[in-house]
Amino acid sequence: MGKPKANKNHSKSRTPNAWILFSNDHDGEIRKHGRKNVKRTDSMKSAKRMWEKMPKKKKLNYFMRCENIKEQMHVKEANKYLDDNEKLPLDTHDCFIVRTPEYYNLSQKSEENRVNEDKFFGEFIKEDAYI
Repeated sequence: MGKPKANKNHSKSRTPNAWILFSNDHDGEIRKHGRKNVKRTDSMKSAKRMWEKMPKKKKLNYFMRCENIKEQMHVKEANKYLDDNEKLPLDTHDCFIVRTPEYYNLSQKSEENRVNEDKFFGEFIKEDAYI
């Protein structure tokens, strides 16, 4: 038996995350300003440095775009199974869940709390005491 064939539609089934959206924008900006012969790997390295230095408020725009794309993909998928008169609008304000900047601020605080809980748990509970 040979190798299974790669799913050529795989990239269509996944939505880009915030980092991918940023790196694509960054690469587009580099090429737009006349540096068309830049390798994608060099562009990605440059984007990585910028992403790491970027404040969370600027990253928030990319996370919001990512969520909007995901919601639109879910609506498109749902519309495949609905009659024409039942189809859902693709307007992101009519999607199932609307995420706001406050949502991301809360999720960031939640992540910080989880890290602190893990740290304190390790300090006060002996490793052999938990299952």
